[in-house]
Amino acid sequence: MIIIILGPPGSGKSTQAKNLASKLGLPAISMGQVLRDAKEAKTVIGLEAAKYAEDGELVPSKIMEVLTRFRLEEKDCESGFILDGAPRRVEEAVVLNNYLSKNKKKIDKVYLVSVSKDNIIDRLLKRVVLPKDKGGARVDDNMQDIKVRIREYEDNIEPLKLYYEGLSVLKEIDGNGTVEEIALTLERDLQI
Repeated sequence: MIIIILGPPGSGKSTQAKNLASKLGLPAISMGQVLRDAKEAKTVIGLEAAKYAEDGELVPSKIMEVLTRFRLEEKDCESGFILDGAPRRVEEAVVLNNYLSKNKKKIDKVYLVSVSKDNIIDRLLKRVVLPKDKGGARVDDNMQDIKVRIREYEDNIEPLKLYYEGLSVLKEIDGNGTVEEIALTLERDLQI
């Protein structure tokens, strides 16, 4: 099974992906974590991607495509995966879909977790005071970068939403509730 979870920064994508991963026995792939791992490994592409992330900008599609493909070719993805935080643009979605088709796989479900802008800002600013191991602040958890991240998300989500609606795999869910309420909505939809 292949599931994608989309949503604005602070929508709880990673939390929900991890929950579903444990229930379905699939890897939860956070592209943010893939980027951080590539940077820590000091790969050329990881260091290049880090420059954009540290400036609060979206990493260019070409870099994301390479990192995504490398990660999806790992053994733990053979039976499927839950992708969190990518694709972010239609061109990335098309490349991912072509890659999957070439490998005789398909996307089963794309969830769009919708959250109000005020709620997003509140959640992201709360992360600043949390310790790192509890989902605490990232380099880009400051008001200036949060506004940039939200604007970039808003600029890209409508075309991406239309693309996945065209594939008949998109389901929009309300992400303003508690972690448990959102998890229950996803589990009911997947009948798990």
